[in-house]
Amino acid sequence: MPAYDDLRKGFQLGDWQVLPDRGLLRQGDTELHVEPLPMDVLVVLASQQGDVVSKDQLVEAVWHGRPVSDEVITRCISVIRRSLGDDAKAPVFVENVPRRGYRLKLPITVSGSAESQHEVPVVAAQTAYVWPLIGGFAALLVVVGFALFYQRWQDDAIRSVVVFPFQCDVEKEHLCFGFSEALTSTLFRLEGLRVVKSREPFEKGKKTRDIIDEFKVDAVVEGKVRYDGHRFTVVADLIDGRNAKVLFSNVYDGGEETIFDLQEKVAADVRDRLTGKTGASHVVATRPASFAVFDKYSEGLYEFEKRSVASIRQAITLFQETIELDPKFGTAYFMLSYAYALLPEYADEAQDAMYVRALEVAAQGVRMDPSIADATATVDAFIAHKRGEWIVAESGYQRALRSDIVYPLTHQLYSRLLASVGRLDASLEQAKRARELDPQSAVLISRLAMAHFWVGNLEDAERLFARAHGMNLQSPIQDLAYALFKINQGRVDEARQLAKDGLNKYGADSRWVDPVFDGIDDPSKYDASHSLVGEMSAGGLLPPRVEITLWAILRDADRAMQVARRLRSEGEVFEAELLFIPQFRLIREHPEFPALMDAIGLTEYWNSVGCRWEDDAVRCNATGTR
Repeated sequence: MPAYDDLRKGFQLGDWQVLPDRGLLRQGDTELHVEPLPMDVLVVLASQQGDVVSKDQLVEAVWHGRPVSDEVITRCISVIRRSLGDDAKAPVFVENVPRRGYRLKLPITVSGSAESQHEVPVVAAQTAYVWPLIGGFAALLVVVGFALFYQRWQDDAIRSVVVFPFQCDVEKEHLCFGFSEALTSTLFRLEGLRVVKSREPFEKGKKTRDIIDEFKVDAVVEGKVRYDGHRFTVVADLIDGRNAKVLFSNVYDGGEETIFDLQEKVAADVRDRLTGKTGASHVVATRPASFAVFDKYSEGLYEFEKRSVASIRQAITLFQETIELDPKFGTAYFMLSYAYALLPEYADEAQDAMYVRALEVAAQGVRMDPSIADATATVDAFIAHKRGEWIVAESGYQRALRSDIVYPLTHQLYSRLLASVGRLDASLEQAKRARELDPQSAVLISRLAMAHFWVGNLEDAERLFARAHGMNLQSPIQDLAYALFKINQGRVDEARQLAKDGLNKYGADSRWVDPVFDGIDDPSKYDASHSLVGEMSAGGLLPPRVEITLWAILRDADRAMQVARRLRSEGEVFEAELLFIPQFRLIREHPEFPALMDAIGLTEYWNSVGCRWEDDAVRCNATGTR
């Protein structure tokens, strides 16, 4: 058996040179850094030359007999396998021997010294003028070397991470969801760090290089949550995706009431490892008073994320119950107010009543917890937008964007406002920012699809519409916008079912879709379709957002303008967004269009932000609001 001290100097394992004292694995030009504990475990396995090493032996050798959970040992083995590119199901390097322990499958070769030592001869100076030259040259090397080191440090600095949902070893899946959401929110607060949220689990077989290319980040945070009914065990890994270096792999343990402390400790460790500075855990301003509150709130988040009529209603109930348990938990008020504001987008609910309730809840939440004031500015702005109060909405979003934390939600809703005031390019930019932060959200993918559609980027729009549709997004607006896109592409038959799906989600009658769409697809049936839409309009059977779309598709600018005039009294603004897209040009060419813009307050809004209507588009000055 090789001596432990000799192994510490270095050994060969397959194609890998292992340099334990340097925490380094080397394979050709590839160098990977490994954390001390996993490296110590690897050395112990190597010291047994292929014999099985029990967990008790590992605990005695690496942790000197101190109590250690199986989770910690398993995590060390996982780090070793990931670093070596090993597969637990078909291992080449490290084999798990059930009920016995672990062993190395490949023989090791002790290489002696980790690095060859080369003596550098000292040359005596022959003349007096040599030393000044050497000194000057050395000084130059120091300056150049420092500059190169500083530049490399700048290049190597990690400025962005993707946070994957933590694996869930918990019967209540919403607890893991709540942990990941709260952890991401905590990381959002870390200055100078761009945080991207993944909604799909970390794919173990996927190369970290592919992951960072996909999410356009430097590093990866992933882990696991285990709950035995009394205590949580949380495992967290931070990996530099550019070189697969495991920056840290830690295990955290605590009782139910410490769940937020665990989230904050993980976030602080991420920050400390990225910045190289040690600081106190970042304590969020608002947190649940007990585990029972966190449990209820997490369940509400879990339901709300499903984005269906039933799940949003269920989320409202759960957020209400959260507030009853903890009247000072501000974040629950914010989510409840947002759920109220969003419900009319999915269900046949009276907008005004829901908006009044949302604003009341938000105001109550700010009184109980002033720290949520910036967050509620987003809800306030959304409701002002839906009421056609453009300047108030703009001000609200600008306030939210200036806050310490800007969530994807704010960018998404601001994108909708910008589209509704005709600033389509700016709307697209906000939609892109939203998706950059949360690239797998069906809601944000759908919003970005619409934004691309409105500016004429049809290939991008089709790809994103199809992806959102495949994610089973329960949004009527997504279905109706996708149907409009299909009609624009001349694929009317495909648009029929999408239109029906969207109307059914609203609880509206969809029986008219086929006869009306027949006229869109077949010019000989146009008159019949036109007459049918007129009859339904007279009977008040069509929501304004649907009716104006149908008149535009049927190329009847006068009837479309009649519906548009109702914008101010109806409080609907989905039509305002449609007014500016290429497919609705006939409305913008209507002689009454300028008067309509005055009537619904858009001319006043444009003036307030340094914009104007010119050449069938909104043009903004360089100093205008962005």
